[in-house]
Amino acid sequence: MPLWKVYHPVGAYSAQDKKEFAEKVTAMYSGIPIPNFYVVMIFEAGELTVRLAKRALEKLGALQPAPDRPRKSPNRSAI
Repeated sequence: MPLWKVYHPVGAYSAQDKKEFAEKVTAMYSGIPIPNFYVVMIFEAGELTVRLAKRALEKLGALQPAPDRPRKSPNRSAI
C-alpha cells in the first residue's frame, strides 16, 4: 500500500490541484495492478520558512512470494 505524504506551504495547492495530483498518482499504480483504495494521499499544509513542497513516499505491506515458490508457514512451535 503506497502512502504519499505531501508537505507544502499554506495555499500552495488548491483543492482541484490536490484532486488532480491524487488521481494521477492513483492511476500510476493501476498498472501494477493495485486497487485504487490502497493508494493513500495525505496533504499537510503548514507555515514553512522556504517556499517548497516535500514528498515522502512509504510503501506499506509486504512483497508477495513468487507464484512458482511455495509460501512458507511460520514456525508455531516456537510460540
